[in-house]
Amino acid sequence: MTIHLARGAPFMTRIKNLTNISAVITVFGIATGLYGCSSEEKIPDSQRKFQEIIYINRSDYDDAKHNELRAEQIYAKRNKELCEYIKTASVKGWIGEVTSVTGSDGNALIKVSTGDNITLLNTRGIGRASPVYKVALDAEIGQKVGFSGRFIKNGGCFAELSATHPESIDGPNFDFEFSELSRIE
Repeated sequence: MTIHLARGAPFMTRIKNLTNISAVITVFGIATGLYGCSSEEKIPDSQRKFQEIIYINRSDYDDAKHNELRAEQIYAKRNKELCEYIKTASVKGWIGEVTSVTGSDGNALIKVSTGDNITLLNTRGIGRASPVYKVALDAEIGQKVGFSGRFIKNGGCFAELSATHPESIDGPNFDFEFSELSRIE
């Protein structure tokens, strides 16, 4: 049996060069829809592909991290692939888990994990009049949520807030503007 990734090559073809077993398990979990959601929650194809790009490049980066030039090339390749895949920077109907809800000057700041060490967070704050604010007000850490919004762009691609390239590869934190947020019970 061959499992196909969303709009990708057959599963075994994509992982044949991966040496990092955790990356293989994670990619398999994404491909089969088992990672990050219950049987009732289905990760949208666009989110699945987004995660696949990050996981595969993370594994390649791990293999190359002792060669700074090659590692830099993989970092740039990952960013290019993400921006080419999500051209408009907008996503709809993604699923995640709340990892942080804080406030600043009366605005809500929310951080949502979309998978293995991948987070989206708004840095501009969500105003009290926003329907997203009202959901964030009652959100709990670990709460499953559905959301839509857009990645904030920086220099032509998505703004990623990690201090170093290794941090960006291992645990990317993307600046994100939430336009919709709903609890998943």
